[in-house]
Amino acid sequence: MSSSTKQKIIDKMRRGYIPVEQSPKAHLTSTYKNLLKPLINRKDFKLLFELFDTNEVILRAWSFLGIHHILEETPVYTEERIEKIQNIILEVLKDHREISYYGGSNELVTSLREHHVRRICELDKRLSFKPSLEYCSSFEKVTDSVISDLVENMISKYADSDVNSLILKLANNTSVRDFHLRIRWLNPSKIY
Repeated sequence: MSSSTKQKIIDKMRRGYIPVEQSPKAHLTSTYKNLLKPLINRKDFKLLFELFDTNEVILRAWSFLGIHHILEETPVYTEERIEKIQNIILEVLKDHREISYYGGSNELVTSLREHHVRRICELDKRLSFKPSLEYCSSFEKVTDSVISDLVENMISKYADSDVNSLILKLANNTSVRDFHLRIRWLNPSKIY
């Protein structure tokens, strides 16, 4: 792919983001169908990695969406690619910057990490467990919905004394206002 073609793709993706094929904004539907889908179909990790490395939140959103779609159907073959994807997962989890997108006819605003956490949990655990565990282990703030999703959908599935103590640490760091989550995490039958 020529550098001018690459630049046109990047410029069009900068105009907005949607995580689904249909949008009330025709140009975003066109971007999804005509730019992202071909990258997914070609399994173009190289360009998706380049988009992510721009460090622009909207391009990171597109990049991770594309990577996720490829990984739904394609195994990852090289150690180098596995390491790159794990680094990207960790970066997404750390990215608190806001993105806006259309979900149906409504414009939604959320952080990149909140937007993609479910996709991270859906990935092959051989790719997503290590960066998720690293992120949760270093998390020092009050436990939030991203940590909750990671613990409930991934980390708690591993029976390990270190994992169990991490879950208890995160549960104890849950806001007293989030009583439901606190009780669920502190219930020993929920820790696998």
